[in-house]
Amino acid sequence: MLAIIFSIIWISSTIFSEYEKRDTSASDFSESVYARCLSEGGSKEPSLADSCREKRAEDYKVMMGGVWENALFFAFFPIPFLWIYGFFLIKLFQCISVGSKVVLNFGEFSKIKRSLYYFCMGFTFLSFLFLGLVFMNIYVGFKVPAQFGFARSVTLMDGYVTAEGTWVIDNVAGDPRASILFPQQTSKIVCKLSSRDCLESRAIISHTSGSPYLLSDLIEYDIRSWDANTIVFFKEGICSEEVYTLDMNSKTINGVEKFINNASKKDFCKSPPSGHRFNTFVLENGYTVHKNLTREASPWLLKVVFSLFGN
Repeated sequence: MLAIIFSIIWISSTIFSEYEKRDTSASDFSESVYARCLSEGGSKEPSLADSCREKRAEDYKVMMGGVWENALFFAFFPIPFLWIYGFFLIKLFQCISVGSKVVLNFGEFSKIKRSLYYFCMGFTFLSFLFLGLVFMNIYVGFKVPAQFGFARSVTLMDGYVTAEGTWVIDNVAGDPRASILFPQQTSKIVCKLSSRDCLESRAIISHTSGSPYLLSDLIEYDIRSWDANTIVFFKEGICSEEVYTLDMNSKTINGVEKFINNASKKDFCKSPPSGHRFNTFVLENGYTVHKNLTREASPWLLKVVFSLFGN
């Protein structure tokens, strides 16, 4: 009886919730289209205003199409699974409170009933495992919330070069403990021979406040040299100098951050570890960086599952 009551409550609340969500999104969309239509002249012309209202009603009708089919699907589809979960949990509670031999005396069960119990147990275990993997994926999605937009590429034109990719630290000879400040980022660099400068636009996802948020940066570099094979551009800071080399033959970009001794800013500039006066960087494929960061953020069980599928 309780199962029927809970099923009715689930079905009713799900249908109502799905309809409300679709109605809200359809109303917001149609109202935004209506407002834009009025701003384009419909507020001054009565005939256009009528057309805007008709368009609003039409858009609302289109957005609400199939709402009942979706609502009924989400309401009724989980019911058999919820009954199986409930049956298994009730038996599990009875086993704990009364004793497994009293509740589940398999010696007295027929093969069909025994198979049913095994199926319910296996199905419930796999379902909880699946839900665990779903929540792990949500956690990883929070840690690495976006794909990094650009694959590494370098485009060469007469007196004009563009490069796209994601910066990663590559400290073969530098500080082995160093890490890039914002590993989740993507950059586009444009170098012009006529102005002898390079401009980098960078999008960054930061987790410094706990939740991920998006930052943008615009960095200017001066060109030190430009020939048929390489472009060298640099930027001087208070505590360091960054020098980057774009190889036109291999279409790669490597950078070196050299720490400098600034006596007037010694309290501001933190001295790097002894023997490591520089860090090296390379512009990589953003998709590869995203895959590596996702793997690092994944719990061990998710790594095992991914490895089974070759990821």
